[in-house]
Amino acid sequence: MVRLFFLSVMILLLSGCVATTAQEIQSTVPPTVQAHATEPAVPPTTGATPMATSVAPTATSSADTVASAERAAFADAWQHANQGEAEATALLYFGPFDETASAPMALWSVRLDSTEPPQLVGDSPLLASTVVDAALSTDEQWIAYSTPLGDWPNELRIVRVDGTDERVIDTLTSHTDCFPIFAWLQGSSTLIYNAGTTGFWAYDATTGSDRLAIPYEQAGGFVGRDSQDRIVMAVRHQTQQARDLVAADPLTGEQEVLGQLPQPTTETLFCRKLSPDGRYLLFGMSQSAYQPYLFDRVTGQSEEIDIVPDQAFWAQDSQHVLTFGDGTAGTVSVYAVPDMPVVARAVLPPVGNDGVPSGVRGVSPDGQWLVGCFGNSYNQQSWLYHMPTQTWQQLSSSGPCIQVIGWNTQ
Repeated sequence: MVRLFFLSVMILLLSGCVATTAQEIQSTVPPTVQAHATEPAVPPTTGATPMATSVAPTATSSADTVASAERAAFADAWQHANQGEAEATALLYFGPFDETASAPMALWSVRLDSTEPPQLVGDSPLLASTVVDAALSTDEQWIAYSTPLGDWPNELRIVRVDGTDERVIDTLTSHTDCFPIFAWLQGSSTLIYNAGTTGFWAYDATTGSDRLAIPYEQAGGFVGRDSQDRIVMAVRHQTQQARDLVAADPLTGEQEVLGQLPQPTTETLFCRKLSPDGRYLLFGMSQSAYQPYLFDRVTGQSEEIDIVPDQAFWAQDSQHVLTFGDGTAGTVSVYAVPDMPVVARAVLPPVGNDGVPSGVRGVSPDGQWLVGCFGNSYNQQSWLYHMPTQTWQQLSSSGPCIQVIGWNTQ
């Protein structure tokens, strides 16, 4: 009996120690930090597209843990390629005014430093029902965008960032954001655009004046603006078989031939993406099978690559490219130019029953944010992804995917 008594006492003491130890261990584990994680839904403003709560992935298996680690490595690599850029504070975009069928487009803004839902800029939608290309001026005061007039052509318009003073500038040939046709000059409110049969024009949004910058006889297909504020064009001369890639100063008209693009000239030049420093050009060329190329202005050579330009985004260091859709659905990759090795690769986390995105609509210059498009041609949603925290935040729940305008830094 005495032995049984002492044995019972020992069991009770050991049980108490185990329980105490478990409580001590549990109390020393820090709470998981989930910036931009799931928060209570905030009622949307009048006329706003309903804003879903943010979604953070939850690791439940070793596979999830590995995927999360790959996304973290991807985020680090992409931020490193964009280091030194001003931090983005807000996203400006065009999206449906409301959830009704055939809703007109409206100007929206969402702060990146809060969980507040997107806010409608101004109190009314734009005159456009569709926006195919948009760009924020480098002084962040104006927005240029184009909207189709039926099947052809497109109308170029500008509007202030507060949604006021909307103007029609000109009528342009049909194009998309993969076929750029206008660009803002650095640090100003001057817009350069290709008017087709008359050449390139410079429009001053502040004064409302315009002038012919590059005559049609010296102009070509618009490619982009380089770091020296020159207009880069693909020019096909009557006496030459190949296109020249030409940089032209919109102030003086002085031109420099950067190199020749691949032949044959009967093929169409598709989807042009110029690097921020103007050295490299991603583009596709095809008459039958689509073939992407990387042009290097230093060597004057174009090399065949496997990256599809319309889902490729340049890093601000002009040495790396982010691509979407390589292999597994929802895959994002970072390539290093010019040899194009893969620096980092990951699969974006799914969003509930909507799965992974079907496309990427834009990335922020500071390397922290990405806009994903979900769904099919009949039912699309747009979500904002924060790379460091691996979280999604909904921007629109219906209608076409949003058209990214630009990222505020002020």
